[in-house]
Order: sequence, then structure tokens, then C-alpha cells
Amino acid sequence: VVVAVAAALFLVGGAHTTAGASPTAPCGTALPRGARRLPPSLGITNSTAWELSGDNVYVTRETITDDTGDRAVRLVTLALDGHAAPPVWHAVLEAYIPFKVNLDDTGLLTFTARASPTALWGTALPLASRPRPLSAGRHAAEGSGSPGTVGAAGDGAPSNPAVTLIVPVVQSDLDKSYTKSVDVAVRLNSSYQNISIPFSFREADPTGVARIMFELGFEQPQSLDLKRVQLDVWPAADHVDPADLPACCGNPDYPGRAGNATWRAEALGRIDTLRRGRLEVEVTDGSGHPRAGCAVNATMETSAFRFGSAVNRDVWFGKHEGVNASVYRREFLRLFNTAVFEGAMKWPTWAEDAPSHNLTLALVDELIGAGVKIRGHNLVWPTCSGS
Repeated sequence: VVVAVAAALFLVGGAHTTAGASPTAPCGTALPRGARRLPPSLGITNSTAWELSGDNVYVTRETITDDTGDRAVRLVTLALDGHAAPPVWHAVLEAYIPFKVNLDDTGLLTFTARASPTALWGTALPLASRPRPLSAGRHAAEGSGSPGTVGAAGDGAPSNPAVTLIVPVVQSDLDKSYTKSVDVAVRLNSSYQNISIPFSFREADPTGVARIMFELGFEQPQSLDLKRVQLDVWPAADHVDPADLPACCGNPDYPGRAGNATWRAEALGRIDTLRRGRLEVEVTDGSGHPRAGCAVNATMETSAFRFGSAVNRDVWFGKHEGVNASVYRREFLRLFNTAVFEGAMKWPTWAEDAPSHNLTLALVDELIGAGVKIRGHNLVWPTCSGS
């Protein structure tokens, strides 16, 4: 099972400073002093501080006392009948960062999480019997302690589902650019794992709109226990290097990852059949006579296989502070031969104004000139209202 988590924080009372203390990350590593951090009184179980919402998906939240004696939040997502699988950001637990952050400040987001050790299908869970609507098209429910049955038995969900957590997104909405300072995927199982994610803020946020986001929407129902969420922020002037902070991103294991997984032999067989051909090289001397025993080196210069990535138009043209555009362009062209635009070909951006339109076309020309194939963007969305 897959879960994406996003969080936004309505915090009051400002930041708690660690100037006189040496806090410890969940991984057990002592942290530098002087960080601003979320006030202890505003933890993840504070439903006033953390907002839960869902769009075309039911999301439930219940505060529990887990089997370790800790208070935690249990989050369960349920697909709505008649709706396609929602994007991950359609089910969100989010919180605003309560203090100003600046470009190149260092952040460390820590939390403890697991896939809830409860079967999702055909099992009584402590959920409200029916989620209540938040607003038009948005649904969420608070756990009431009364049992409700999720799905029908035999639908194939494991009793201890693994969870892939695309979390957290630390995002600023400044100028509607939705700049993400960090966006990390971790793998969780039914045992608690301490997660610690260091990063640098990619954008100054003097307006208080930067958020921590746990995004939960996926094809299948998900169940997740989350606790001990904390954010530490050091000013850029303190020169705290994210590389010196603990990075614990959960259990990287997943089915099929093992070197002896059965699919690997099958894949290698297909490679031999479909992606390899016989190459014959004839070496002659200056008189055209064949020579034997010569060493031949061959270097592949182009590939028929498409290696692709999203490309950010504004980063490409150096319009993002703190990002080395020349390195971005060089590494993209070194690694990929296919591109899809991150957002520049979405209709609102494409039709925004002439400068924006022309900048997108300029990048199209550059990529085509470099031999990069381009995938466009769909113009019609199934969920569009027609406006």
C-alpha cells in the first residue's frame, strides 16, 4: 500500500528556541543549539493546530494511545465510490510553520511513524460511521470511538500493510510558486520507525505561509500512525550544514528489492532478447588487410531507450534564487534524453501572459536543439467544471 502525507500548521504562540539546550533527534543524535522549533504544546495530536482535509476521498483521524503508551494520530484514507484514485495531495494533514524562515536556513523535520498494525478490509476500526463533509467536495472525519467496518473481507489487503510515505513536503505558497524545500519518500512497515530529514529552505517566507504537509491520497485505503512530529530551523548565519545532521529515512526495503528476487532473472532475459543485438567490428590496417587480436573500445553516444525527468522552466533559466542553473542544465542533459515540463505547459501557466508563454517556447527550442524529446501536458482534465 502507498500513502502520501502532507501537513499544514496553524500554530500560535511563536517558536520555541533551543539556545540553551542541546536537543536530540529521534535517531539519538545530539543537535546543534540555537534552533527555532515548534512549541511542545502544539504536537501532532492537537487537532486545532493540524488541519485535516480531503477532496474526493474520505480521510479519518483518531487520537490513540498506542501499544507503547504514547499518544499518536491514526490516519485512514478511504476512496469514494464512483471516483477515480485521487492525487496524493487530495488528502492532506497540514500545519503552517509559526515563524519566519529565510533562504538557505537549515531545517530538520523529525517524526515517528508506522503502518497501522490493523487489517484495513473487513475489520472494525474506531472510525466515525460516516465521514462528515467539510465543505463542497471536501470530506473528513474525526474518530469517534464507535466501530465502523472498512471494505469487505477478502479484498486482498494484508493485515500489516507496508506504507510508502511521500513525506514531508515543506512548501511555501509565496507568489503561488509552491516551492518545495524537501519532498522525500520513505518506506514504513508495522513497526515504528524514527524518521529524520535534513534540508535547506529554498525560499524565504516572511509571510507565514510555509507549511509542513503530509499527503495521504492514494489508490488503496491506507492506515498510518504518526507521532513526535518536530521541526528545527537554524538560521543560515549559523552555518549548520544539512549534511552534518542525522538523516534517517525509514526502512528502504520493499518487495522485489533483494538481489535474488525472481523478477530480476526474467528481466535480464528480456534485456538479452529485446535490447541487445550482435555487433561485428572489422579492423584493417592501412592497406586494407584484416588485423586480428586488436583491442576495440566502444562508447554509446545515443540511446533508443527514453530516460526522462520533469524539467522546471524557471530553474532552467536561473529564475530561482539559491539554485545553480548551469549545473541544473548540465546534469539534466547528461542524465536524460526525454523531458516533461513540471508546470509550464499546464493551461493556466501556458496562457498566463506573453512573457511566460515565450519563456516556455524558448525552453522547448533549447531542449529540441539538444536532442531531447518532449512530452506535453494534457489540456482537458476529467474533473474540470468547464470553467
